[in-house]
Amino acid sequence: MKTIRNLRSVNQGDHVSLKYPRHGTGNILCRHDGEVLWRGSNEKGRFLRVKRDDGTVRVFHETRIVDLMRD
Repeated sequence: MKTIRNLRSVNQGDHVSLKYPRHGTGNILCRHDGEVLWRGSNEKGRFLRVKRDDGTVRVFHETRIVDLMRD
């Protein structure tokens, strides 16, 4: 896996692994793995929509992502 610094290097269909704060805030990080469905931006900044290995879909904001890696 290769460590990535920003979301511009991640494309739709890539398999990623990242750490994200539990419940979106706080200092407890959870590891999430999955396939990128969508990369976008809005007024709050850039984000990734990821389909996790268990089938759920989550949205992760770039400012909160820690240790983003791509296969």
